[in-house]
Amino acid sequence: LRTVLFSEAGAETGGLVADDYRRFGASLVATRALGEQLSLRLEYAYTRKDSELAGRDYEDHRVILGLFWRL
Repeated sequence: LRTVLFSEAGAETGGLVADDYRRFGASLVATRALGEQLSLRLEYAYTRKDSELAGRDYEDHRVILGLFWRL
């Protein structure tokens, strides 16, 4: 099991209105070998963005299931 935490503060200035924001999140990743060359990975990731502009905040939840083959 692997965990990742992150935090980011930034500014978007390329549009019509400048936006200062803060984004943070976490993810959990579990990997299981299914043989010498095949493995299965399950990941859950959460991200939240807090913006100074109305309507620009969001929360993102992702679940990713992957099958990997090593050559």
